[in-house]
Amino acid sequence: MAYVRVSTMRPKPGREAEAEAVSRELIDFYREQPGCLHSTFVNAMDGSSEIGRITFWESSAVADRAAMRERSIYLRSRLHLAIEKGHQDRSFEAAAEEVPARAKTA
Repeated sequence: MAYVRVSTMRPKPGREAEAEAVSRELIDFYREQPGCLHSTFVNAMDGSSEIGRITFWESSAVADRAAMRERSIYLRSRLHLAIEKGHQDRSFEAAAEEVPARAKTA
């Protein structure tokens, strides 16, 4: 089983580019961390302006270690300044065969 974190948020008006840029920095950072299987940016197609990240990890423990790294904390604090209150961070399990194919070879 893979551990999956899904983060969704709505940028503050006028800060859309900043929120996306910081989210992408977080994705790049997570991709470099031990135990990260795949990480990607998502953009809502329903006109809500919501954006997010989906990251697949080997376990919740490695995800937690990455989240507590100084760079992650710094980027997430920057992101919180650019987004509306009420963002969501959710955790899921995914069967190994459901992890994106690109991640299996990474």
